[in-house]
Parts: sequence; structure tokens; C-alpha cells
Amino acid sequence: MTGDDPRRDVLSALRQAVRLESDVLAVRPDLTWQQLANRLQWTAGGLGGLVAAEAGRRVAAGEGWLKLRTRFPESGALLRRLNPRSDQLSSCVLTPDGTLAVSTGMDRTVRVWNAASGRVVRVLRGAGSAVACAVTPDGRYALATSGDGALHAWRIEDGRQVATVAAHGGSANACAALPDGRSVVSFGADGRVQLWSLPELHPGAVLAQDAGHLTFGALSGDGSMVAYGSRGSGLIQLRSIEGRGPGPDVVDAGCPVLSCAFGDTPTVLLTGLGDGRLSVWDLPTGRREEVRAHDGEVLACAMSADGTLAASADGDAVRLWRLPELAPLATLRGHQWSVTGCGFSADASLLISAGGDGTACLWDTAAALAGQPTGHHELVECSDFTSDGTILLTASTDGTLRRWAVSTGSEQGPPVQHPGSTVRMARHGNRVVLAAGDDGTLLLVPSAQDEAVPVGTHGAQVWGLSLVAGGATAVTAGLDGVCRLWGLDGGGERLALPGDGRPLRTSASDPSGSRVAVAGDAGIVHVYDVASRTHTALAGHQAPVWSAAMGPAGQVAAGAKDGSVWLWSSGSPAAGQLLGRQADCVEHLLWSGPAHLISGAVDGSIAVWALADGSEPLRWTAHRGPVRGIAVGPAGEVLVSAGADGLLAAWGLRDGTRLASIPFPGQLRAVAAHPTDPLVAATGDGGLVHIAEMVGLLRRW
Repeated sequence: MTGDDPRRDVLSALRQAVRLESDVLAVRPDLTWQQLANRLQWTAGGLGGLVAAEAGRRVAAGEGWLKLRTRFPESGALLRRLNPRSDQLSSCVLTPDGTLAVSTGMDRTVRVWNAASGRVVRVLRGAGSAVACAVTPDGRYALATSGDGALHAWRIEDGRQVATVAAHGGSANACAALPDGRSVVSFGADGRVQLWSLPELHPGAVLAQDAGHLTFGALSGDGSMVAYGSRGSGLIQLRSIEGRGPGPDVVDAGCPVLSCAFGDTPTVLLTGLGDGRLSVWDLPTGRREEVRAHDGEVLACAMSADGTLAASADGDAVRLWRLPELAPLATLRGHQWSVTGCGFSADASLLISAGGDGTACLWDTAAALAGQPTGHHELVECSDFTSDGTILLTASTDGTLRRWAVSTGSEQGPPVQHPGSTVRMARHGNRVVLAAGDDGTLLLVPSAQDEAVPVGTHGAQVWGLSLVAGGATAVTAGLDGVCRLWGLDGGGERLALPGDGRPLRTSASDPSGSRVAVAGDAGIVHVYDVASRTHTALAGHQAPVWSAAMGPAGQVAAGAKDGSVWLWSSGSPAAGQLLGRQADCVEHLLWSGPAHLISGAVDGSIAVWALADGSEPLRWTAHRGPVRGIAVGPAGEVLVSAGADGLLAAWGLRDGTRLASIPFPGQLRAVAAHPTDPLVAATGDGGLVHIAEMVGLLRRW
């Protein structure tokens, strides 16, 4: 092919799509068409047309899949995602030439990856609860420290563990290989910093002892200087490997230090602080430049070998900075949970980051400046479609409510601000109410295009929020054990309803619009009739209640932490019965008509309770981990679930058959079903928002 051959662009786009989906395709090759089509459908030129044509052929053949209407939110610099399917990664590192990556995870393994293909080269075992990792400059040996104080060495070529040593009394929290490849330095909670020979791990010089409970440590790229300290202290201690260093023995950051890093030179030190600041120190002069880099703690930081780039991490984002002035360059989003580690390749062309979402992301630093993603950047807790189905509403712990056009998947208008690191959302028609923040601030958004209007403050975090009386009254149930009624048309707080003094975890409103049920840690379900101001207490549960639902025929259902599901068929205490149990906490309950109750549990199971004939419930395992959300299509034939395993799945409600599914990185937290069309919305960690069309399922929707 010639340089201007259009086929070259097609192959390049296809290669990129395969690279970004390789972690999914490795375990779900049956989803190859769906995953690649969702990546390639927006490609300019002929490839987008080819995808559309193939989609039409598959629809005609009766195939079903989930087609995304929203683009992927990760930064354009993301080269690929390395997914060992561990609950959490604790650290990661690249070999100097960028060809291999090493990661440590909560699954008690150390993995070596081919950075170009994303394939696992070796699974290194025997490290126990690995905390940190390193590689030798020649890429021959992988190193790891563990929570039991051990230091381990493996030969990457064959995966053989060549040595292990009890390096520290207490957790060994960091390690680094010296540039000659003949020694490694380890940092321990026993206050020692020590050298060890490679590969035998024979003890060498003790560089420091009684230095405190060391939680972080770094080695300069030239191997001449170490820096280390404790999370509980604002001091960074410095020690030359041989002789005196170029600056002071200690620098004081003035607040807790969580991470530090050198480039090749021992004279410049980067530190990540507990108050969100990133600092760069010129050690010979003691001068410091700093910037407010993050809202939360700077959990990890890295410096390029030449000292021109820095990376910092907190939450779900990695930020790039130009040194020495700490000028912001880019924000990289691809993780769905806290970023726990990061590091550059020797030439700084690549950056790797490890996350609490169990994935490592490989970034192209040269592409990092090309267009930054928009939208939410933290957990999206709530989602719902407007009554006319034209707008998707999403509420996030980043302090915003955002609106998305369902037809295009694009964000509409400026975000609505709210004060919350927690948020609940309820909707009636196009009227939206938010309860946000530790004090439960209540806000009214009169329509999908309006700004928020303050209503009042509950006084504690609100976990249950419902609308009654045709959307004119809001009910808040808080962790203070109080249930409050609010007039949304200028009335403010109308009534504080009696509770049981224990935290309230959930609420549900009657479809008729006059009653609301709230429940919590006391295990009692309180039913309030807003019109008559009457109160009924429904007892039966022996554990805290975490979910409630009110049926179209006046029924009240509640699910508890012990897995029990109770039903009061008429909403009166005498009509209560134990329907049955699931294996773990029932966090979600949903009615599908008057005869079917659906429950989702923390063990990943879903149960459909057929109430008309009293038959045994239909049960199946839907997710590897907690069910985070359930929704039913308008015809009552399709159930959609979202899980902490990142899977969005559609199920046949009559038999539990999986009709379609799509995996996302990180955890999903909410799901919503469109009122008329075969569309669903899934939201989750790291600002994830997706609208998916259920192709081929129109007849059942």
C-alpha cells in the first residue's frame, strides 16, 4: 500500500479498536463484532459505512447486541488497557525500553505484560500480598515487595522465582533496582532502607534504620540517592548511596506526604501531598515549586528520566505536568476507580498507571494533548430518562447533574451544580429533585433545561429520596433517622415524620402518589400517607433493610441485609409474609406489574418472585459481584441489570436467558430503561455514562 492509500487508515483504525478492546476479547471472543463495531461506528471514511452495512445485515439475520450511542470517555492518549481481572492493582512499572510492563494485584500475583500486544507474558507467583514492584534496567528480573515484609525476585525469561528474603519486620512498601542491575533497595515499615544483591538477594548495606514507619520510597535514576518517609509525616528523608548528597538530609513538606519520585538526577525531587498539592524540590537550594494538582490526595507521582515531565494521580485521573514550572499539560481518564501507581518509560513516550478498578492503562504521552474528554469525572450514582425519552439525566459525586441527548449521546447544555460528594435523584415527569452532600441539601430542577432551585437542608446524608403528590412533595430519608416532607412549589419543609431513631437507607413511593415507604437499620418499614398524615409500621425483618418497593396494587416489599425479602400484600402489618431469601444483602427491589417482584443481591444473583401462583422464584447468577441496578422494559419482558463486575446485561424476564451483554471497565452503579424505545443507560465509576441500543430486541421491549 502507498502512503496515501485509504486502506492504510482503515487498517490503522481497526488496529486501534482491537488494541483498546483486547482485554475484553481475550475472555469474550464471542463479543468481537459488538465491541469492535462500538469502537468503529464513528470512524470517518469508508470504515464507518462498512460497520453500518454489516450491522444492517446482522439485524436482518435476527441477531441481537448492544449498540452504544455514546462515545467512550477515555482520553485519546489511551493505547490499551491491561486487565488481569484482579479486584485491585497496587503498583505498576515499565521496563526502560517500554516493551514490558509489570503489575501487582490483590489476586496475589505479579504479572508481566507485553506492552505492544497487551498479552500476559508471565504470571509470577509466590509473592503473597504484593505491595510494590520494579524491574531491572536490562528487563531480566522482576522484583516485588509484599505485606509480610518479603522481597522477591523472578527471572522474567522463564518465570522462575530465583530468590526471596524476609527483608523487613512489617510490610515492605517499596523497592527499586539500581541502574547497574546488580542491587535492589527496599523500604520497610520497620524503618529500614537496605540494599540487596541481585539476583540472589543477599543483604548489603543498611542505608537507614529506625527511620519510622516507611510507607513510600524512591531511588534517583542514576542510583545515587534515595528518598523515603511515612504517610503520617510531612518529612521526606534523603540519603546518598555513597557519600554525602547534594542537599539537605530532610525536607519538610508541611503536610502528609504520600508519594515521591526522582528523574535521573538526584538534585530534583517530586512529592505528592495529602492535601492535593504536587511539589517539585530543587534540593541543593531548597527551592520548591508547587501546584494544587488534585482535589484529593496525590496517591502516586512519577518523573520522566530527563526531568521535563511529571505525572500525578488521584481519584480516577492521571495528570501530566511540564517541569520545572509544573505547568498543566493534560488530564488522562481511563480508570474507573482510584489510580494507585504510575511510571514513565525511559524516553517518556509511554506512561503506565495502575488502578483500584483492577486495570492498568498504557498511555501515549505524545498524544496526551490532543483533545481532552468532557462529562463527569467521578462516580455517577444516579441516572434516569425524562418522561418523553429525549434526555438522559445523570447525577455524579463530582457535584454536577448533566443532561445527554438520547438521539446522539452528546451532552446538552451546561451542567447543573450541586454540593454533594453523595447524591440521590428522583424524577416526576421532567421535574428533577436532588438530595446531595453530607447535610442533605435539597435542590429542585423544574425541567430538563432549568437551573437548580434550593429547597432546604435535611441535616444529614440522604439515602432515600421519593416524590409524591404528583411531584409536588419530596420525601427525604436520612442517616439521622428522620424522614422529612418538602413542598417543592415554595412550601419548604412541611413536616418531620416520626422514625425509629436509626439510620434510614431507602425509600419508595406508591404509584398512586399518596404513600411513601422508608426503612433502614432498625429493620422496620415505615409507611406514611402524605394526604392523611397517617403512619403504619411494618415489622418482620430481623436485619437492616436496604431496599424497598411499593407495588401498583398497594403492596409493600422490602429486602434486608440478611437476604430476606418480605411482602405486605395490602400494606398492613397483618398482611406480612416472608417470601424467601437470597444468599446475601438485597440492595435492589423492583415491581414488574402487580404479580412480579424482582430482587438483586450483593452475591450477584437475581430472583423473580411470581406472586400470583406462589410458585418458587426464578433465580440465576447475573454478575460476578454485587448487582448495582435493575430496570424493566415497558412491556415487562426484558430485565436489564448492571453489576459491580462492569457488565451491563439484558435478560428474558420469563426464563432468565441472557439476551445481550456488554462489559465496561470498572464498576457500574446504576441502570435506567427508556420509557418507549429499546434503549438502556448505564453509569458507574470514573464518570462512565453510556446509552446503549438493544439491537434486535424491539419486539420484546
